[in-house]
Amino acid sequence: MNEKERTRRIVDDLLLYCFSNDIQKLQLDIQQDKTKVTIHLTGYCESKPSDMEKFFDALNAPRNPNLEGYYDELLGGHQEFRKTQEYRLLGMMIDEAQLRFEFPEIQLELTRFFH
Repeated sequence: MNEKERTRRIVDDLLLYCFSNDIQKLQLDIQQDKTKVTIHLTGYCESKPSDMEKFFDALNAPRNPNLEGYYDELLGGHQEFRKTQEYRLLGMMIDEAQLRFEFPEIQLELTRFFH
């Protein structure tokens, strides 16, 4: 699978998280060069998502390039909502995650380096 398709699947899972937590007014910025892709997502919510810390911990799961073919099949699936622990798959596809929440704004930045 190419990097553009992986990026699309990562974005799909981010949007799924936002929609399942009523995060609205989403702004998405994707920057890609020869070495990495960085995804910036900003949104607004009426209350802090109850699973936000668990979600962020899942995003910081160590990347495992040896299993990417397996993750490719599962990431960006057509589930209506994911359990927080399933977001570990997303974390295993990225190298860095940053999260900032200042009510009512939430900001996420994910980086995936091309190996």
